[in-house]
Amino acid sequence: MNQLDTHKKAMSSYCFEVALYINEEGIGLVLGQPDGVERGNFVVKEVGQIRHARVSVVNDIQVGDKVVGINGQGLCNMTLEDVEALLSHLSSISEHSFVLVNFVRKDEEDHSDDSFEDESKRISPPLQPDKPSNVDGALAKARVAREKLYRQWNVHFENAPMSHREKYYSPPEVFPLPRTPKAVPTWRQLLVQLRRNCLLTWRNRDSRLIDSMIFFVAVFFIEMVSAPGPDKWNYDPRELTWILFISSPNDASAFIRIVFFWALFGIYSIVLNAAIVGVIASVLIGLNSTKIITDKKLEFYREAQSGVSVTAFYIAANITSTIEQGIVAVAGAALSYSVANPSSTFTVYLWNYFMLSWLSVAWGHFFSIIVPQGSVTIVVAFYNAAIGLLFCGALGPGTFLNLYHNTGIAVIAGLFSPLRFFVESMAVSEATCLPVQGGYTIGSNAFNFTSYEKEYSYWWGNTYMAHTSADNNVDSSALEQHCGGWFWWLPASIAVGIMIRIAGGIAIHCKDRSKQGKKTLLLEAKEDFSRPRSMKALFQSFILTGIVLFLVLAGFLVLSIWLILRTNPEEHPNNPEDMNMHRLIDTFSSTY
Repeated sequence: MNQLDTHKKAMSSYCFEVALYINEEGIGLVLGQPDGVERGNFVVKEVGQIRHARVSVVNDIQVGDKVVGINGQGLCNMTLEDVEALLSHLSSISEHSFVLVNFVRKDEEDHSDDSFEDESKRISPPLQPDKPSNVDGALAKARVAREKLYRQWNVHFENAPMSHREKYYSPPEVFPLPRTPKAVPTWRQLLVQLRRNCLLTWRNRDSRLIDSMIFFVAVFFIEMVSAPGPDKWNYDPRELTWILFISSPNDASAFIRIVFFWALFGIYSIVLNAAIVGVIASVLIGLNSTKIITDKKLEFYREAQSGVSVTAFYIAANITSTIEQGIVAVAGAALSYSVANPSSTFTVYLWNYFMLSWLSVAWGHFFSIIVPQGSVTIVVAFYNAAIGLLFCGALGPGTFLNLYHNTGIAVIAGLFSPLRFFVESMAVSEATCLPVQGGYTIGSNAFNFTSYEKEYSYWWGNTYMAHTSADNNVDSSALEQHCGGWFWWLPASIAVGIMIRIAGGIAIHCKDRSKQGKKTLLLEAKEDFSRPRSMKALFQSFILTGIVLFLVLAGFLVLSIWLILRTNPEEHPNNPEDMNMHRLIDTFSSTY
């Protein structure tokens, strides 16, 4: 045994409690104090005639035992005269008075771990006149244990130094009840939500990988089957030798459909491919984006009831899902570009696929909020497929002729169709990269065939686009051959995506308020209207916040409509003065 263990053994001690009758000479013990000590530190000097009320099973009282309490009262601040007076007072209460005395005994034996026996076994219970039942005995033992614990606590507290009491046992400062909790800032909750979403994404990486692989496989097979190749523009020049005998523009306009059939068929192949791959990509991305809200709806309701910011949850879900699906869309764009091998640059595919995911994620979140959880999948799939195709420009009623000649259809398609900008941008970007008379590009000697519109109105209606028209004085880079892409649609697509997200943010605050532990909108507005109108309360007003949100939503709605309907999308690179050129070939709906 080393020196430290010997020291611990010498300093070990234990407490015990003994019930003693008070006789004429007191309790039968002679107490003393060390020299120079006036209060506390009472030690047994002599043991006289003792009458135990409760006999100690293990130890009798011995000389040197320290007395620290009597009847649950600490003796730290008492003098020897005070103790004698206390015993005299207790003896006068009853003829058979007894006191409970707490002793501390130094022990040279090691009582650590299992060497100590329970104190209830050291002291025998008081004698009972009648033998109790097992239940009564258990209750009696429990009562005795509680009383003993209470007495020992009082002795410990009264013998504790004042500095110890102030540090550990002083009551807290007075504060109003209930204490107003300090609200966590929204930006800090947003960071917490983002970290949690990243953690959930990592934990669910297997399912995310499976969803991405389905998307990649779908894009790969669609591009393999429908991607337009050089054979779409094949034609035999010998079949067009009769053009040499055309003597007037009227003769040429009568045969323009035959002359440019090869180019029309090639552009149609681009539109068809963009529509097919776009609708599949939009449906898959939209469905995957709903999981971050639908899978956590119960947790969202519970956290909203606890005071978690609904705005922080919604913004974090949008950021996380937009980044996740954007990465998948960019990877899908790389796969599509490598398989299709188009004439335009990869930038065209990157922006088109990313902005398609931008709109699809926005609609997926919006429907996952306003539609019951069990119907979200079918609603998102139907909406992206049906509305996307009907207003993408390739099919009626949202053909390109209607989009550019009917303001109502143009606004509806731009605001509600995820494929409105995707199909047109893919077609125009590819067509502007083709040689003159093979796409949208034209030569400097081009002229209008006025009779073409009159004699072939159906054909002209299905092949019309505003960016190739001279009617509205539109200067478009789509008319000059280049492969850098056509991005007139990009600002409109960004504005529409933000507008849908703002609408979803308003919807998540308005729907299922009872499940979020919030009052109804009407009751919330009434209470907010009756509050004092201080400056701070004004900026925290529920009514003012709602008005500001609806104004912001209306502002983005107006901005989106203006961007959709603007008549001068892009300046021509060379800025020519005379752009009165004929409407060359364009996309058409279902002629072939």
